[in-house]
Amino acid sequence: MTATTASIDAILRRVLQANAAFSLASGLALVLAAGPLAGFSGIEPIVLRAVGIGLLPWAAFVFHTSRRAALRRREVLVVIAGDLAWVAGTIILALAAFSAFTVAGLITLLVLGAIVADLAAAQIIGLRRMGAEGS
Repeated sequence: MTATTASIDAILRRVLQANAAFSLASGLALVLAAGPLAGFSGIEPIVLRAVGIGLLPWAAFVFHTSRRAALRRREVLVVIAGDLAWVAGTIILALAAFSAFTVAGLITLLVLGAIVADLAAAQIIGLRRMGAEGS
């Protein structure tokens, strides 16, 4: 592994770890503060809790992926696919159910979706650069 490849690997690991931390924090917030967040967002607490519970194992998977001795391309691709699915779901939800949200809830949904999109983009760039260095 060259110094450049090691640097790209370290950056991709940090992006994955940031993704895991963001997923964990979001999941915990949704589980522990579903009531207040329901009032803020307009979405029922049970829905928020269910999404939060789903984020917890996702965060563990993303963190586990980032901590492997050698990053596994397929696992990183699963993380990217999951993030892109989240972004697509965010857009669909915002368009199909916008009236269910408060204004603050809709803005928050879109901001969170943009953060996930940024994480996915950084992971795609990191994976491509690793592939280019490895060739």
